[in-house]
Amino acid sequence: MRPIKPWLVFSMIIAFYLIWLFRAWIGYEYFELDSPLQREFFDITKLLWIPLSIVMIKIGLKEDKTSFLRLDLRSKMTYYCLLIGIIAPLLLIGLDYTINPARYNLNMDFSISFFLNTFFFASFLEELFFRGFLFSYLRQFLGFWHTQVIQSILFSMIHFGWWILTGSFGLNSAIYIVVVGLIWGYLRELSGSIWPSVLSHGIHNFVLDWFI
Repeated sequence: MRPIKPWLVFSMIIAFYLIWLFRAWIGYEYFELDSPLQREFFDITKLLWIPLSIVMIKIGLKEDKTSFLRLDLRSKMTYYCLLIGIIAPLLLIGLDYTINPARYNLNMDFSISFFLNTFFFASFLEELFFRGFLFSYLRQFLGFWHTQVIQSILFSMIHFGWWILTGSFGLNSAIYIVVVGLIWGYLRELSGSIWPSVLSHGIHNFVLDWFI
């Protein structure tokens, strides 16, 4: 089966973005997110990424549709990417801390729901779509850097709804997310797998959630 036209893929992405914006609005208006139970229920709605990713992978990729889920443990490049995936978020957060230390405050959380949200709901599900499907789809038609720019901007934009609703939107935050999206796209390209970016994304969110 031939992949569907790019305009249809991006129409589906736009439709999902509108759904995600509606989800953010529902969470902001009707959920008490300081309540652990309501927060966990709201986080579970991130499972919307799964049917979206499955459908898009099935109809949008030409062949070897799940190659990005494999990890070649015999390749030195794999370990290089995993190492960069660990170091890069720590360096970025360290740089941010030197610029704006006032917003950092230790907030340790050892709950199962915290780890589940950090390493599955946030990191794996987002990487499955952005560096899994979207990156692979764009690379069928575009070069590496064109793909990088598009996927990282779209990745940043998925955060806009919540930022706008909570009044926390800022150009610095948007650019920061684009930068981490570029790093994770770089890891995806070099390794051929999403797992280095999943690891990096998880570490990034883990450190931020503990200190902000």
